[in-house]
Amino acid sequence: ARTDFFLPTSSVSNIFGKATSPLSAIAGMDGIMPLGSVKEESDLHRSILRCHNLYLIERYVNNDEMYFYLPVMLYQILENEIMSNPAKYQDIIDNWIVHYVDFASRIGFCFDNFDQLAQLDGEGRVREIDNVIRVLKYCQINERWEDYYKISENTKYYFYTRGISGIGPKSVHYIRAHAARKLGNYADEFDSLMYHCNVMCKSQSLIDIDNCISRLNELERIVLDIPERNLMKYQYLKGLHKYSIGQYEKAILFFEGYESKAKQIFESDSELKNDRILTHDYIACLRWHAECIISTIVKHGKLDVSDNVLEIINSLLDDAIRMSEPIKFDRAIVHSLLIKVKIAYELRNDVAMIRALLVRLQEYESVIKNDAVYRKLYSEYKQVAGGG
Repeated sequence: ARTDFFLPTSSVSNIFGKATSPLSAIAGMDGIMPLGSVKEESDLHRSILRCHNLYLIERYVNNDEMYFYLPVMLYQILENEIMSNPAKYQDIIDNWIVHYVDFASRIGFCFDNFDQLAQLDGEGRVREIDNVIRVLKYCQINERWEDYYKISENTKYYFYTRGISGIGPKSVHYIRAHAARKLGNYADEFDSLMYHCNVMCKSQSLIDIDNCISRLNELERIVLDIPERNLMKYQYLKGLHKYSIGQYEKAILFFEGYESKAKQIFESDSELKNDRILTHDYIACLRWHAECIISTIVKHGKLDVSDNVLEIINSLLDDAIRMSEPIKFDRAIVHSLLIKVKIAYELRNDVAMIRALLVRLQEYESVIKNDAVYRKLYSEYKQVAGGG
């Protein structure tokens, strides 16, 4: 098999400050040893070292596109070289961190932008996201907290929506909170801990969450510049925590309190009423509130549910859909519709209603197709409705 790299004459020299491409004439070079190792001091060995990046990042940048592949067989020698000569490559490392700070800033807020999410999930960007995680790890190990915070702050929504934040003390959000604390940014620490707890509650991986909530309570008391929407979100988060540990009645009280405050803002002249994050949090709260009522019903074994209770649940979901439509938050619409199907199936056994809801869900086929959980639920409900 050939071991050449594919990279046309490009701006590599601009990145690395070299006059010529480090990839010239690799194809056919002597230096490959038995079992896939590389002979030290061979031309191939020297070429690989010139082509190294932060941690085996597998592509180089040219016009914002990544298309340089490093064969797996060459990883070890490249890693050994980087680890044994860290100071030698510091300028190159700094350049890569600058690149990923910039890349992360362009990801930004993408909860409701499915096209942007699909592009980031696409083949051309998967390695970039993987590289962001590698860069974060490097910044953490080397305690480059400002770089860690910038990159993780700008990618927090993407990590959150794609379920790649991690759990426990190793989660990106938890380490981001540590970075904010190191930088003395306690309002940012509060924000980071909230995202960490949010992920933990949703996944029901409640590792060390009590300590996080204790810290949030402490910050809530002593930090004066926490944004109002974050103070509100913390109330919603307390509800989500109660939901996660099965205290549904207490959770409902927190959700109702949050929704009441949010409605006041949406009906006022406050600048917050057009805040996208508040809108998204409110939509999420409505869905969890509905789930909480359903869980309460199931917990008490009350399968014969009154029309009034069903009306309350569906009203919450209808509000979530109504708020989602103007901002084209299709993922939230799909989620809300799937909960409606769940009600029709588990609490009413209404096949006709399930079919009607599945017809509505067909409008969001691309969203369902790109989410494993939605795909699974949609397929299961189709079988229940006799749709194969």
